Amino acid sequence: MKIPLRDAGAISIGIELVVSVIIGLVAGAWLDRRFATGPWLTLVGIIVGSAAGFRSLIKYGQRAQARAEREEQQDAANAATAKEPAKTTDPSNDPDASSSEPTAPRD
Repeated sequence: MKIPLRDAGAISIGIELVVSVIIGLVAGAWLDRRFATGPWLTLVGIIVGSAAGFRSLIKYGQRAQARAEREEQQDAANAATAKEPAKTTDPSNDPDASSSEPTAPRD
């Protein structure tokens, strides 16, 4: 099963958020054991990991919004060019146009 590229970005940002929190948790727990500081560095690690994950989430959202705005502008430009009227020629100005009515000579 292939995952569309747009959906792959959403999946990866979710994984990145979870991994950031887990890395913060593990690093904080390791520092707590090393320095015997109790749960404080674990909490700091979780907060820092969460902040890093949410920072990535916000950046992804900004990129997605910019991409959506570009697509809307392109769609609007494409729609505007599709709505332009086709150039029609006026048969009275076209010397090659055949007419069923004979034309009177001009004075």
